[in-house]
Amino acid sequence: MIEPGQIGRPVRTIALCKSDNYPRSVADRVGADPARAVLEVGGGQSSQHPVTASAQAIADGTSSVALVFGSEAIPTVRHLAAGEPRPDFTETRGGQLEDRGYGLSGMVGRYSAAHGLTDATTHYALFENARRARSGRTPEQYARSPPAALRSGRTADRFTIREMIRDLKSRCIMTCRAYRERRGGGGDTSASADHLGSG
Repeated sequence: MIEPGQIGRPVRTIALCKSDNYPRSVADRVGADPARAVLEVGGGQSSQHPVTASAQAIADGTSSVALVFGSEAIPTVRHLAAGEPRPDFTETRGGQLEDRGYGLSGMVGRYSAAHGLTDATTHYALFENARRARSGRTPEQYARSPPAALRSGRTADRFTIREMIRDLKSRCIMTCRAYRERRGGGGDTSASADHLGSG
């Protein structure tokens, strides 16, 4: 089972409570009673790791079937928590559970946290900047490199997530239009990029 987003970090408050054995609570709702329930760590690898481990267990003959699922309801929880009455989703399920924890050991220390390095996005930015510096390129040169999604330089004071989403949405719309034109199609392609956010 993949760690659900709303209980994936120790710093996040659980607004509407939670199950004490989330994998088994979900299993109950689909009529399953697994011999082993696992609550996987959160992170970019959390989608693939349990799939690989389950496939290996089946190949080794230690398991005959596995169910891997994930969930995330953060926007729904925020919406419900803002209203009245607030629902209480506390559930005491009990039963066997292999809780693999938050998976943060050795990843974020006090020094990193003091400098704002507390999430994947800021780490990625730091790694990219280190990669750029190692290559001997200026930020402007690096921004114009072929793999760059946004090829104009940005400074910290003018770069925002909204700006990045808007630029990526525009790029997606242009790509969709070019693809449709090559295939001889037409029509409005803006809807195909709506999931990337609004400008």
